[in-house]
Amino acid sequence: MTEVPTERVIVVRSDYGLPYSKGLMAQSIMAAGPPPDRAHALAARIERSLHEREDNEIDVEDLRELVEEVLLESEGERLRLLAENETQHVRSLAEHRTVDF
Repeated sequence: MTEVPTERVIVVRSDYGLPYSKGLMAQSIMAAGPPPDRAHALAARIERSLHEREDNEIDVEDLRELVEEVLLESEGERLRLLAENETQHVRSLAEHRTVDF
């Protein structure tokens, strides 16, 4: 069985951060084409990469680059282009979202 990391990785955008969500990442990846089981495996791979980093925070742009690297290695150029379009959609949603702490 795979060891589950205990520390949260925080995705930082501007003045706030939210925990990385493997489920949300898998949904975003599915929107780009892969079936649920493959999307979840890719999201888990991204999560492992995040936990291998020394820092437990990552900027949104750095996360985007990591996702592109993983998708390009695993799924090829076609999926990277689709993910880029999804990233633009997520950015648009994030600009209109407010978080109360």
